[in-house]
Amino acid sequence: MPRIATPLTAAEVRSIQFDATRGATTQFHAVGGVSGLYIQVSPSGAKSFVLRYSIAKQRRHLGLGSYPEITLSDARQRAKEARDLVWRGIDP
Repeated sequence: MPRIATPLTAAEVRSIQFDATRGATTQFHAVGGVSGLYIQVSPSGAKSFVLRYSIAKQRRHLGLGSYPEITLSDARQRAKEARDLVWRGIDP
């Protein structure tokens, strides 16, 4: 069975910071609530929501908007709409 991310709260998303000890240039943290929804954190501290999905056996990343301009609830709604398109075979 696939792992299911525990849904984060808005306060938890706000508190996520770049962790230099992980060694990545960009870090992804599962947000939960929608399969494949992540918050991307850059070394500068900038955050944005990203939906990871596969279509036609290719992995894709769909940018949903930067945080805090896009709220957590807005990102989840946008991700649900994009997931519906993917389910119908449409690449958003």
